[in-house]
Amino acid sequence: MPTDRGRGSGGLTTYLPGIFQGLIATALGTGLLPAVKFGWERLFPDRALWDWAQGLLANLTGAIVLIPAFWLLTRPLSRVATRRMRATALAKGDRISIYVARFGEDDVSWTARESVIASIRNELGLEQVEVLPAGMQLALTEGVSYEDAANKATSQARSLLRKKHGDLFIWGKLHVIAEKTVIDLRFVSAVQDGSEGQRFGFTDKLMLEAGFGPEMGTALAAVAGALALPAVQDSGKYVARILSPVANRLARLARDLPASMRPDDRAKLLHSYGLIQSVIGEQSGKAPPLEEAVAAYREALKEWTRDRGPLQWATAQNNLGGALRSLGVRESGTARLEEAVAAYRQALKEWTRDRVPLGWATAQNNLGGALAAVGDGAQQPRERAQESGRAGERNGAAGGGGGGLQPGTRGAHRRYRSILSIHRPIGLDSGQEVVGRSKILIWIIERAGRGRALEPGSRMPRAGD
Repeated sequence: MPTDRGRGSGGLTTYLPGIFQGLIATALGTGLLPAVKFGWERLFPDRALWDWAQGLLANLTGAIVLIPAFWLLTRPLSRVATRRMRATALAKGDRISIYVARFGEDDVSWTARESVIASIRNELGLEQVEVLPAGMQLALTEGVSYEDAANKATSQARSLLRKKHGDLFIWGKLHVIAEKTVIDLRFVSAVQDGSEGQRFGFTDKLMLEAGFGPEMGTALAAVAGALALPAVQDSGKYVARILSPVANRLARLARDLPASMRPDDRAKLLHSYGLIQSVIGEQSGKAPPLEEAVAAYREALKEWTRDRGPLQWATAQNNLGGALRSLGVRESGTARLEEAVAAYRQALKEWTRDRVPLGWATAQNNLGGALAAVGDGAQQPRERAQESGRAGERNGAAGGGGGGLQPGTRGAHRRYRSILSIHRPIGLDSGQEVVGRSKILIWIIERAGRGRALEPGSRMPRAGD
């Protein structure tokens, strides 16, 4: 049939290009070979072309054999690493997650890991944190300095934390000392590098000894500090959406801290949690996060007393004042605002101008704003809340650490801190303190808003004016 004939003739013509290509290649090879031989004899008269061709052929054969062989030998190693990573479960993300590495392949090593996991759950509780076994074993690098020995392991641990959305990685090594098994543990997080190991023994019930609890608490306080970094560093951005899931993960632990934590670590964790909730409440305009922040700061102040850590105490007082002030502008009455005023005054007891000039300027500015809000009885609470929320979105979020700012005042602080270094408030201890501070704050804002420079000769209003 026509269709069949067409197919048969098409099959013949399909091979013709290949036949012509073969003939052309043969002709070129036949013609080029004498030319290549002639050129070789002129350039390398002492070396036969055939000897060179044999060496080249041997090298090509070796490359063809060795490259696939090398790939086949290394592929299982990469597959093992991939399988171990895949064998590690992904964190749920609803609480702080802790991964524990393998310590070896023998029964003693497996038992030791189960003991570490059981000890963490016993210290922190089943609901406060998620503890997961990691499918990898890490070790110190040999032949390098002590400071650099843990660098490779730290990099691997942080890689797993990023991929699995974890917060803390624990790895280490077992030792037998005087017929007793002990373990060196290292804690790795976003801010901890695991360069220093901590040695722990095991009890008769195969739980880690009592010293493990405080060290675990220190690691968790560092994790909380790392989680709070966006609240401090990204002050010019809206970070409430980023921090909300972080707050949810940290909340379970912050509300039920283990008794074994050192007082300073308890305060650090609670203060970090307070910073996160402060920013969320300030930027979102919601009161519950601010209530959480106030409670967290007050709990932190139970550990950061003025005697134990005066500067930390002042920082917590300042940030407590910020959370209270943000709540106060959203409520009727002035009770919260008056509490904020009291907190700022407490901070100023340690943040003196001579000792901590930047902290002193911060607290003075914040106190002036709080007192102005106390004296502002004409503005309705909702209007004040909306105004505060807009200021928070413009200026950023809370600060902390060594002289942090309350939410919504960082921009004002940057703008006016030079003013406070030039003009020392006068007469602020008189009976007209509220009116005096309000006048000073309004005077500063009006002049800066008009773009007028504040020179040393400028007259600032006094409290009695």
